[in-house]
Amino acid sequence: MEDSTISRSMETAPSDDSDNTQEPPYVELQEISPSMIDTSNNTEMASPEISPGDEVGAAIERILMTLYMLVHKGDWERVKYYLEIHPDGLTSEISSNGETVLHLAVLGGHVNIVEELVHMMSAKDLEIQNKTGETALSFAAAGGITKVAKPLVRKNHDLLGMKNYTGNIPVVVAAQFCNVDMVHYLYWATQEEDLYPERSDQGGKLLTTCIVAQIYDVALDLVQRFPGLAIEGETLHKLATRQSAFASGTQLVFWKQWIYSCIPVHSPQPRVSNIHWDIEANQGIPGSRQNIITQALNHLYGQVWDLLKFLAPCIKHIHDIKVKHGQVDELLGSISNDISTLTHPEIHRSKLFGAVFDAVKHRNSEIVERSLKVYPDLVWILDEEDRNLFLFAVLHREEKVFCLLHEMGPRMKLIATSLDRNGNTILHHAAMLSPSSHLAHISGAALQMQRELQWFKVSILSTHICHI
Repeated sequence: MEDSTISRSMETAPSDDSDNTQEPPYVELQEISPSMIDTSNNTEMASPEISPGDEVGAAIERILMTLYMLVHKGDWERVKYYLEIHPDGLTSEISSNGETVLHLAVLGGHVNIVEELVHMMSAKDLEIQNKTGETALSFAAAGGITKVAKPLVRKNHDLLGMKNYTGNIPVVVAAQFCNVDMVHYLYWATQEEDLYPERSDQGGKLLTTCIVAQIYDVALDLVQRFPGLAIEGETLHKLATRQSAFASGTQLVFWKQWIYSCIPVHSPQPRVSNIHWDIEANQGIPGSRQNIITQALNHLYGQVWDLLKFLAPCIKHIHDIKVKHGQVDELLGSISNDISTLTHPEIHRSKLFGAVFDAVKHRNSEIVERSLKVYPDLVWILDEEDRNLFLFAVLHREEKVFCLLHEMGPRMKLIATSLDRNGNTILHHAAMLSPSSHLAHISGAALQMQRELQWFKVSILSTHICHI
């Protein structure tokens, strides 16, 4: 009988000799004799004020409170002791928010306790949710400690598809908290069915959150696995507003820019053993010697940069920036391919138009260029003030987009001489003061004025050309 186990003397619990000034909570538990939980009509033991059931219930509550304190401390030996006294404590709510022992062990990052608890619990027990609908794996995803999540996933793979109170599965939660390693682990463990756009919104949510968290390798894989996923939702908008995601929006000082241009990040370098094999296999083939030498030099070049990345953290940082730019470029290429397959009505229903204006505003010219190539009619779209892309580019001083005007051929005259809702021409927009975010990058009022005059002169020249 479980309640009879509570009658053990609490004095046999593992002690902590290092703390002599204050006894832990478990010493307050009273010894409960079998007669106190006897269900017979023993009127001598039953007090009219406190029934035996109340005594047992109070003892259990004290055990659960003790478990709560010990899990927070990370004391597995004493947690184990009290779970032996009260096995139901393994799945009982021990916090005000309905967390179990496992929830609290995960929140505390106690890897050893999590592993022991998972071993003791059934796979179904791992699906217990607190009062706000969070499983232990959802907490692990938010915490970002991969070692905490692995034993949970190994025992119950279904946890990967369980949503929390906000309607997100664990991998989306991990992306929301920018836990890169956790996202990588959970993403490859999550069933593809849980990310299908036809079945749920989780794939789109993950794509958007990965872009915000700058986890572009996962975002790229999602777009390639699920064509068309990036066209819906906020994906295009989020990408358009990430200025640091693009090479054009990343400002580096001269020496960092030089390192950036030299660092190899593309195809992986061949292994030395492969080069040896190529030498043996290609002996006597004309031109093969030159190819092998080039391959060996490329391998050596890559090895030197790997060593420099290890020795100099700043070089590794620049390398990581360039890798992200490459991933975003591939991501943008995949999105452009998806756009090229859409019909006119589908493009109008998508959020492409708003994303292109966002890209101009945040100086991400790559998005505008790629979009114009796959859908040239973008030159005619207007914002809420009836400004086309090029009037908008002049207003926000985005010279790379403005330069595209000269590639428009005969359409250039119609575009450059257009008016907005208030009758403003391209010259009016050039005469307006630049956004403060743009002027902040130019030091000194004199240089700022010079820059503004240059814009006005270029706009005059463009207008003059259109009238020739």
